[in-house]
Amino acid sequence: MLNVHVSYEALTAGTGVCRIDNLGPHVLQLVQAWLGRSTVRLNPVIDLPAGMMQVDSYEIPQRLRQHLDLRMPTSVFPWSASRGRLDLDHTQPYDTDGPPGQTRIGNLAPLARFEHRLVTHGRWSRRQPEPGTVLFRAPHGQILLVDPNGTHALADNAFAQHVWNAAAPNSGQSDLVA
Repeated sequence: MLNVHVSYEALTAGTGVCRIDNLGPHVLQLVQAWLGRSTVRLNPVIDLPAGMMQVDSYEIPQRLRQHLDLRMPTSVFPWSASRGRLDLDHTQPYDTDGPPGQTRIGNLAPLARFEHRLVTHGRWSRRQPEPGTVLFRAPHGQILLVDPNGTHALADNAFAQHVWNAAAPNSGQSDLVA
């Protein structure tokens, strides 16, 4: 599967730039030449900023999994570059007796299997104050923020602790951003 991100304007004009996962930006005409007379199957557009789909089960449906893979193609563990087959971890553990909609973009984060085990069985803690931004507390107390720009070490001082406390899960919290 080749994911090509093309704006509506580029499609209607027939010119412009598109972005291909793992390859970067390319001129639309070049991509058309690459595809040539190939058979192409188009999948529905996933609106990444607006797609706040949620489900009421522990299992993650394929459409939500695909959305997360496009939105966060690498592990969110600090300084990780893991790609490919990643586990989708509930940042707030799933509770069978909990509220509806626990399985959603803002409560899932991709992790490599070993990293997932560190978080689940090690002494690493994590919080996701907003979709795509994850805070980790290492076993020695250091707090690290991971976002689309990379890993940012916040240290283990009072400021970092304040950031950690401010990101505490709130039972009425919504992932929808106005």
